[in-house]
Amino acid sequence: MQSLYQRDNINYGSLIDAAIKNRIDTINREKAYRDQMIKGIQQGIGVLGRYADEKWGGNMSDAEIEREKLIKENEDIYNSYSDYMSDSNSTGADYWTNQYQDYKPNVIEQPRVENPEGNAYALPGDPNANQADYFNYIQAMNGIYGG
Repeated sequence: MQSLYQRDNINYGSLIDAAIKNRIDTINREKAYRDQMIKGIQQGIGVLGRYADEKWGGNMSDAEIEREKLIKENEDIYNSYSDYMSDSNSTGADYWTNQYQDYKPNVIEQPRVENPEGNAYALPGDPNANQADYFNYIQAMNGIYGG
């Protein structure tokens, strides 16, 4: 005589596996939802903390202090340039020229040789130098002084 369970050929193992898998998936979805809720709450607390820090002057890190300083300097430069432009009818081309008006670079400049003929390529020791000689001289000087 066949039993009831053998006669229907129901695969109870796969049914139990599917039920367990569904339960595990439900637990994982609930955990992910809780994690997202916790993350949202943490972000909300962070926003409130930053607001309170800005509102009541909390402590800023060194990087934040430096960033604020640079932003302020940038605004000052922009404002001074804007003031210059509004006070003059200039196009601004001479603004940066005026900024470096008394600038003296830390470079040794070889005085040009005075030549009565006006040779533009005259070199120290060779008042009759040509363009090729001049460029060779400049290249050698740049190699010595790192220019």
